[in-house]
Amino acid sequence: MPASCARPLNMPNGPDADRGYAQPARQRTVLIIDDDRAIRDSLCMALIDEGLDCLAAANGAEGIDRLREADRLPDLVMLDLMMPVMSGWEFRVRQLSDPRLADIPTLILTATGDTAAHVGELRAQGVLRKPFDLDTLLDAIACHLPGWRPSGG
Repeated sequence: MPASCARPLNMPNGPDADRGYAQPARQRTVLIIDDDRAIRDSLCMALIDEGLDCLAAANGAEGIDRLREADRLPDLVMLDLMMPVMSGWEFRVRQLSDPRLADIPTLILTATGDTAAHVGELRAQGVLRKPFDLDTLLDAIACHLPGWRPSGG
């Protein structure tokens, strides 16, 4: 288990939890909201290589639209803070004010500021300080997607 995780991973849940095995995992989806197209594209390619579905948005307004239009909400949002049109800060305010969207775990992606303050102020589950490496990214995602593990390949 990654040191930064607050809870065990791969824990069975549901009616078979006491039998010691998990139900087959459904496809997991991550929404990446970042104004840098190269970052969005490279993160999505890495996540797809790891067996995750990836949605992308270039700013907070597009991110809110993707969430509100989704038949099935993503399992995790990865959110840049400094973006045009709608910042990550404003996105998070709108996300938290919508009961359907408020419980989606959100990881902040930032190159600036006090990361601990970002978590507290934005009620986020964690922060990845840019630049970060692939292993750090995958460990952070694994912390918030119970039952999912990086492929290691």
